[in-house]
Amino acid sequence: MAVPDLTLTGPAAVTTPAPTIMTQPTGVTAVVGQAASFLVVTTGTPSPIYPWRKSGAALAGKTNSALTLASVTTADARSDDVVVTNSVGSVTSSAVPSSSRPPTLRR
Repeated sequence: MAVPDLTLTGPAAVTTPAPTIMTQPTGVTAVVGQAASFLVVTTGTPSPIYPWRKSGAALAGKTNSALTLASVTTADARSDDVVVTNSVGSVTSSAVPSSSRPPTLRR
């Protein structure tokens, strides 16, 4: 049995989803001098970018799904969020509180 050719006519509607946050980043308490990381898990087509913000101000060069602060200082106590963006739309994560504490001395 032969299969007939399929012909599409007229505009084809293609729906691409705006970004959706599947897992919100969570807050951390980090020891001064150590690393701290935040992660957001998303979906969306095309793949989104992730501009992270510190207290509402963009963090230069921080556009991946993970934000890592290499060596936390007391100045890093703040509230961060991430604006997940693609060509279809954007969504902002909940605020992520972070705090730092001095290292504990042990004898």
